[in-house]
Amino acid sequence: MIPPFMSPLISWYASLATTYVVGLVTAPYVAVLVNPLLRGTVKTTIRISSEVKKLATEAVEDFQDIAAEANAEFAAAEVESQDSGADRR
Repeated sequence: MIPPFMSPLISWYASLATTYVVGLVTAPYVAVLVNPLLRGTVKTTIRISSEVKKLATEAVEDFQDIAAEANAEFAAAEVESQDSGADRR
């Protein structure tokens, strides 16, 4: 006869052992099913990151163009203001 305080402990170990055996049996099948899913996820992530890099590069180029145009306009306005100041003398 099993003492009453041991009964929950034995059932816990039995459920743990059952889970372990089920895991051992199903692990190869899960691996076969999950492997293509993970492979597809990695490929998609790589494609997305490549596209994001391209878009970021284009955005940086656009910002650099805008900054260069603004600097050129500022320099032209500065030269123009210096020329108009020289004409006043």
